[in-house]
Amino acid sequence: MKNEFGVISMSDELVGPRLAMREPPCIADSLTDSGTPAPQAPLRRLGMTAQAVAAVFLIALLAGCSNASSKADLSWVEPVKLASGAEISIRRHVVMRHTRALGGGFSSAPVYQTSSVELLSDNEAFAKWDATFVPLLLDKDPLTNEWVLVAGADECSPWLRNGRPRPPYWAFRFRGGAWLRDAIPASFLSRPSNLFVEMDVDDDSEALAKEIRVRKATQASQPKHAPQYSRIDPTFGGFERCGRDRPSGAIGVDELDLKAFGSVK
Repeated sequence: MKNEFGVISMSDELVGPRLAMREPPCIADSLTDSGTPAPQAPLRRLGMTAQAVAAVFLIALLAGCSNASSKADLSWVEPVKLASGAEISIRRHVVMRHTRALGGGFSSAPVYQTSSVELLSDNEAFAKWDATFVPLLLDKDPLTNEWVLVAGADECSPWLRNGRPRPPYWAFRFRGGAWLRDAIPASFLSRPSNLFVEMDVDDDSEALAKEIRVRKATQASQPKHAPQYSRIDPTFGGFERCGRDRPSGAIGVDELDLKAFGSVK
């Protein structure tokens, strides 16, 4: 699919609108005020043909703008409202990269190298949760009083690599001092997400920490906000085209990126 600048994107592999055009095309950086390629004049003085000039210019653009990966290492403290009405504070740490596309915007979904959650409390047992997924909802299971975290993903690859769950979420239960893979509690289905998901490589930790309440309150209204991140949607079928003919695996089985987690027996 082509974006507004005529650039072919990788959006067929995405499930949410995570390719938002966040900046003007970088081609403009290589033009003079008159709109001509800046390198042309000196290259002509070297006796290069128009075709050679065009080729050099195109190579420079591709090298500077296409598939340029930006990286961010972000940390912030985040308030989280629980179903009980209580508010807790958690520490988030995300290391991610996002590949920029020729013409501006991004050519793929973000890739997470780490995405961790820690509870800032001395009164609760809570080990750090860390996986290469997007945490969406954190709360206690009302039936067991155990912490449960539900996470999601942006694109086909992590879904295909990790059991192809339907609905497309992965739940983790804190039990016995460890996070274990488990089914999503029935009471969590259809609940709104209560964690921040719209961080990106353009953010920095200091600004994010200051703006977290406002950013979190308005994230669902952002044009690039993936629909499956607004709530734990039991009917969401956006991943079906990734592997319609491939059944879901058992929890904790065939989950290549989640081998560090055991599963609830």
